[in-house]
Amino acid sequence: MTDQNQTIEDQNQTVEDPNQPTEETGEKDKSYYETMESRLKTNRVAIDLSIEDTTLHAPLAVYGYDQPRILVGDGKVTLADKTYHDQIRAYEDQINATTAFNEAWQEADAFYMRMRKVAKVAFKDDNKIQEQLHLSDPHARSFEKWLPETIHFYENALNSPKIIEGFASFNITAETLQQGLDLVGNTREKDKIQEKLKAEAQKATKIRDAAFDDMDNWMADFFNIAHIAFADDSQQLEKFGIVVP
Repeated sequence: MTDQNQTIEDQNQTVEDPNQPTEETGEKDKSYYETMESRLKTNRVAIDLSIEDTTLHAPLAVYGYDQPRILVGDGKVTLADKTYHDQIRAYEDQINATTAFNEAWQEADAFYMRMRKVAKVAFKDDNKIQEQLHLSDPHARSFEKWLPETIHFYENALNSPKIIEGFASFNITAETLQQGLDLVGNTREKDKIQEKLKAEAQKATKIRDAAFDDMDNWMADFFNIAHIAFADDSQQLEKFGIVVP
């Protein structure tokens, strides 16, 4: 369920800005993504060069980096690139789901507050019904408390002919009350969806980070060997993007 500290007033703040860190996915800021893109690009260039430029094959093979081993590195870069884009898509899906939830919550709460205000007028002289509908209780602001509050209100109203009759004096029908309950149900479903997608985004982030760690470790060894293999050939090193002082 949505964070119990989240309130209706700050719903719009729960859609995570992709340029800001988030506790939910452990994400970094925009520069972190740019760094990842840069690493992918640099590594892809180096791997492709090691495969396509035959003049590099023999010097690298001397230190164990023959073509089969280079293809292992190719697979690691490819996987890192895939998980990078998978995580972005999962993150965007989660943001869209959170936006949909916020909109549903706002609509359901606005409708509920109208029904609650009418109820306070309709049953101002009936303490029993006021207690039954919890009209004297403070309105819950967190979603965790709001959900049972609204369900209790509508279900008690719909199950009481006397309450339905009282609402009817103000043109509020049983169908209207059911509409309010349906809005609450829709909000609950939207919350389930956003929580599911949040978990998927977290999982995608962990998978991506693991793939990048694996790629980075492999490429670090590869670049170190390239330094050794082409220590006397700065032009070859520059092909890899290695600047020689």
